[in-house]
Amino acid sequence: MDLLRLLAEPRKLFGGATVVLAVLAGLWAFGQSEGRITTGMYLLLPVVVLSVVAWKVESAVKGWLYLFVGWALAIVAYGALFPMGL
Repeated sequence: MDLLRLLAEPRKLFGGATVVLAVLAGLWAFGQSEGRITTGMYLLLPVVVLSVVAWKVESAVKGWLYLFVGWALAIVAYGALFPMGL
């Protein structure tokens, strides 16, 4: 898949960016919690799964729906990972 085609399909671009950001947030939170896996990190797993499903599904409406649900879970996970903010 070339870059222009990826930019033409924002759902795939946002899905990939969501996966990357969720993984980076999980790794950062893992380092901040002295190597313990917290509840917020478990909440990031469905975010990654839903983002990949949004990327792979053929229907654009279903893809955006999966992506929005993943983003909602990401907001909940952010609150669980950083209850006092950054």
